Amino acid sequence: MKLRFLAALFLFMAPLSCGRMGDPIPPGVSLLGNPRDLVARGREDGLTVAWSMPSRTLAGGPGEAASFYIERAPLPEGSEDCATCAGSYSEAGQLPSQGEAALYSWTDASAEPGKSYSYRVYARDERGRSSAPSAPVAATWYKIEKPVVEIIPADGGATVRYSMPDPTIHYEGITVYGPDDKLAAVLEEGKTEARLTGFKNGETVKLAFRTSAITPQGWRIESALVYFDLTPRDAEPPLPPKELAVFIEGAAVRLMWMAPQGEPYARVLIYRAPAEGELAKLAEVPGGESFYLDNTATPGATYLYGCTGVDEAGNESGMSPVARVKVPERKDESTK
Repeated sequence: MKLRFLAALFLFMAPLSCGRMGDPIPPGVSLLGNPRDLVARGREDGLTVAWSMPSRTLAGGPGEAASFYIERAPLPEGSEDCATCAGSYSEAGQLPSQGEAALYSWTDASAEPGKSYSYRVYARDERGRSSAPSAPVAATWYKIEKPVVEIIPADGGATVRYSMPDPTIHYEGITVYGPDDKLAAVLEEGKTEARLTGFKNGETVKLAFRTSAITPQGWRIESALVYFDLTPRDAEPPLPPKELAVFIEGAAVRLMWMAPQGEPYARVLIYRAPAEGELAKLAEVPGGESFYLDNTATPGATYLYGCTGVDEAGNESGMSPVARVKVPERKDESTK
């Protein structure tokens, strides 16, 4: 009697247990969650679509996708902001997964300038099964040119001169990235020059510049990156020597000068010119010297002399006060 009761109880409980487990997952359905946080931005080479993935599957397991499938549909004119106003979608591209990542991105290089599109993305598992589609995102591609930038090395950084290429788009400015792609500065729209600081003299760093702008629909677009190598250096020239004096010393001309206080020179350059000519470099002496003897002067000639100071960074000062001197004629000594 007891055995019959247990058998009946088992038959009664079996359907209830199956109900708690739920229906089995069909073999063609993926447990991956659908891609989310879809955004689209214009770049110089097309529209870039980016998204993230849930960290867990619908069943609670690891949510790593094997690949992604991207669809695109053109948007009717006047529906640039309406991602759900698209007609039929077609395949735009596929992206292999690079392992678990915080953000995935794909660029639509076939997008046409001025055209609007709606995009949606599917995740696929290792068996090729697709997730549900992401929520769609709309975007219009406005081709944005690279920034026009001139880099002038300076002490501990650089002076940057720049211009915005296309006045028909509202530019936010130019973003500057330093080593390890860290944000270094934002060059404001409406200005033409800025100073970058915080770098070490003599060490070369790679800088990247990107223009960013806002489209008429309010979307942010960015240009491709432009790269420059920067080696900061002290570009400030020292003050020129002062109080240059010249003296006739036998058949030679002696020059004497004073270096400005607090301006140590690495070298001093000596310049000379004929009376009505242009100064040209004649010689150089160590920075600690304060005189020079010109033994190449021609008797009877008139000369202009000047000198400059050069610092350790190679910056040359302006010219000292120019001194003028006439070399005496050489007297002939006759023998008696």
